[in-house]
Amino acid sequence: MPIYRVATYTIRPDARMEADQAMHELASHVRTALPGVAWTAYRDRVDRLRYISITVADDAATDEQWRAAPGVQAFWRSLERCLAGEVSTSEVELVTSSNLAPRHRPERGTPRRRSR
Repeated sequence: MPIYRVATYTIRPDARMEADQAMHELASHVRTALPGVAWTAYRDRVDRLRYISITVADDAATDEQWRAAPGVQAFWRSLERCLAGEVSTSEVELVTSSNLAPRHRPERGTPRRRSR
């Protein structure tokens, strides 16, 4: 089962370009060196110094690989110099998404509704 991790953090105004560059480098590193992991960073549209990053690992072993990867650890160490506060992290689980194929199956004997 995939593992989802969410991190939220705020960057100092003078460190925004440095932080953005570090994020681009991490995304490239993950893309080439960590199959089974996706890392995405978002910036708040109003508060341009507030970021949210989401990591999706295919399974627990891949998640452990992600967290132990030297490139990932180096990223978080470099980001520490840019922070205007603490990083808040949480592990979440997927409930549903509009990107998923329908998974609901009617009970046996219940007529299926046709999509229009």
